[in-house]
This record gives sequence, structure tokens and C-alpha cells, in this order.
Amino acid sequence: MAMRTTSKAECTGPCTGSADVDFLTYGAALDFGGQYVSDGGFTIGGGGGAMYLRSTASPDGSNTVKFEGFVPRILFTVGYSI
Repeated sequence: MAMRTTSKAECTGPCTGSADVDFLTYGAALDFGGQYVSDGGFTIGGGGGAMYLRSTASPDGSNTVKFEGFVPRILFTVGYSI
């Protein structure tokens, strides 16, 4: 997984410097799950896993915005199989 992100922060009070940043976030995921296909073709599935993200930069001046670390994943699918 790779995603290019642009972040722009605006100040409403006194501030120094710019909080604009352009960066790339990339990572990998590991998922586990199951799927059921009925005789008529109705398909439903679900699972979970974890994804690790890494970023080439982070917004300046922010202690709360972070684009790195492990995040949980919840998977749910519904469909029809031929």
C-alpha cells in the first residue's frame, strides 16, 4: 500500500512557520478471515488483521497528527459468486 498525501494547516492565532507538508505513506498488511458461499451463490465473508504504516515526513508543529504505526483492520464482504 502506498499513498501520497498533502497536508495544509492554517493558524487562527499567532504562529510561526508553515505546517504545509507533502509526503508519502507506505505500509503492509496481514489479514485473516473466512468466507461462506451458499449453494445459490450468495457470498459473505469477514476477518481482521493489522497494517503497519510508515511515512516519509509529518506535519510540522503537530504533536497529535501521526501517520506511522500499527492500525487495526476489520474486513467485511458481501457478494454473489458464479
